[in-house]
Amino acid sequence: MTANRILSAKQWEILNHLVRANPDGTWLDFDQLLERCSYRPSKESMHFSLRALVNRGLIEKKPTEFRRGANRRVLAPTALAFEKCRTD
Repeated sequence: MTANRILSAKQWEILNHLVRANPDGTWLDFDQLLERCSYRPSKESMHFSLRALVNRGLIEKKPTEFRRGANRRVLAPTALAFEKCRTD
């Protein structure tokens, strides 16, 4: 799959949250992303959306980091995601 395929409104929202990152400049972790979405996705549906974005080369999963008392998966946009958010 390529990033040229049309993204759903929910995938766009996820991608835009990830591109904006945290105010301190760190990437969002999975739970932060769940909290920021305007809709309330289940963890399973969020994983499905994230897999689609990974397969399109728009995001990458970073190693887990110890945050807020637990190990959390960090998600980062790729250069292609920044380009796509800037042009679309």
